[in-house]
Amino acid sequence: MVESSISTSDSSSYANIQIRRPRHEENSLYLADIENQYSIDSESISESNYSPNSFISDLTECNSPVRRNIQIPNAQPIFRVEAENPELFDDVTYYTFSTNSLISYYNLDDDNERYVYKYFILLVWLSYIIGLFFLDKIRFDQISPSVDSLFYGIVSYYPYCEDRRLEVWRFFTNLIVHSGIIHIISNTVLLGPIMYLVESSYNYKIVITIFGLVSFYCGLSFSYFMPYSKVIGCSHLVFAYTGSLLADYIINFRHMDSLLRKVLLSLIFLIIFFECISFFFLKIDNVAYLFHWLGFIYGFIIGLIFMWDKRTNKYNIKYLLIGTNILAMLSMFFVHSYITNWIPENVNFLGFNSLNSCCYQLFKYNQTQNNCFI
Repeated sequence: MVESSISTSDSSSYANIQIRRPRHEENSLYLADIENQYSIDSESISESNYSPNSFISDLTECNSPVRRNIQIPNAQPIFRVEAENPELFDDVTYYTFSTNSLISYYNLDDDNERYVYKYFILLVWLSYIIGLFFLDKIRFDQISPSVDSLFYGIVSYYPYCEDRRLEVWRFFTNLIVHSGIIHIISNTVLLGPIMYLVESSYNYKIVITIFGLVSFYCGLSFSYFMPYSKVIGCSHLVFAYTGSLLADYIINFRHMDSLLRKVLLSLIFLIIFFECISFFFLKIDNVAYLFHWLGFIYGFIIGLIFMWDKRTNKYNIKYLLIGTNILAMLSMFFVHSYITNWIPENVNFLGFNSLNSCCYQLFKYNQTQNNCFI
């Protein structure tokens, strides 16, 4: 209600002026009411003595709110209306995260420096190059650095067959050992860009978390299926970060445009496709395919746990619970096996049979056959 201080002779012209209306559907009527109450009659304007120098004083015949000393309600800013009626603007304010390009999603135009992936790739190459100088003769088709204590394996080579389960550094040091120049080039060419995407999209903490947990769980699981084998290289990290990209896609696909979805799925598909081609058609005996697959699985699970919704910057509770429960069950099984399964029993997986291991035969029968493998 707007009160007036002038004489009652004009009281019939004063109506209750609604300052705000609580409902959105009434907002359009609000401006119409103002316009109807304070519009200037065109005929009155044409009959008045109008001049540019005396605009207000010459509107004597007009129904002018200025002449009548009426308080005109202040206009409500648009942002106030939106704030007071958020349910009417959900389709506008809900998707505040920009997803129009790869550059914006992965923060590729951000000035913040990404350094974890650089340092890791540099460390891998430095260890390989330095290891070459400790060989009897520099050759690019030999393992470098050729140091047994860096390889991952819970049983040493025959005839020693020692228990190496307490040498926990092996979970991580095998990453810097490669079997040759082709091995290290193929690994780092793929690993560098994928690590860069993860670090750009999230932060270095995610990169380090995936690195540490995947290295530990891959070694833990590998020793259950192939306890008498040794493994070197960082190719499982390529698959681990690829699995984390899949987790990122599942958590945030609603905020991605069609181009980003296609690019991300295409990258994941190509890596899996070439792995399948290699395994089914170009199978190489000394390639640890199982280590690759374990890396992908654990990278995916850990991504579900530690990656968050990019719009709300909060963890997705559903995927967090799913990933946490799966990882907890796998942890209980493989940690229990790692501690208690000694002598490592036979697990016939991917054609590998522990019965043919020289160390297994030595443990079990205190003797070896001629056809056992070291």
